[in-house]
Amino acid sequence: MSDTHFRVKESQHIKMKEIAKKKGVRYVKDVYDEAIENYIREYTQESIVSDTNLELYINNRITKAEDHLASMLGRTGMDVSMVLMGLIMFLEKATNLTREELYRKLRVEGARYFSTSIKNDKEK
Repeated sequence: MSDTHFRVKESQHIKMKEIAKKKGVRYVKDVYDEAIENYIREYTQESIVSDTNLELYINNRITKAEDHLASMLGRTGMDVSMVLMGLIMFLEKATNLTREELYRKLRVEGARYFSTSIKNDKEK
């Protein structure tokens, strides 16, 4: 690995030499190396924190979308329940069967239709 030369202000270089003397380091280059490594580590850490904030933002948006979908499903489930009960009440009067009898009959026919439609979809 080769070294790259660069220029620094004289005042900064004097401070680095003072730091090297206080630390008992033989070469000022070692102090520069340490300072640059610390800067790179700190910069990398800032990037990680920035990415983490983006992740938190995305997670927050996904959570909001999940909550919205759950709310929509709840409303849809209630609407389906109302339509189903309306049909049951209508069939109850039209066929003179009880709700339990209608439920059992529709359950059997619904299961048969559901199984057949899935099988037909798989064949296509």
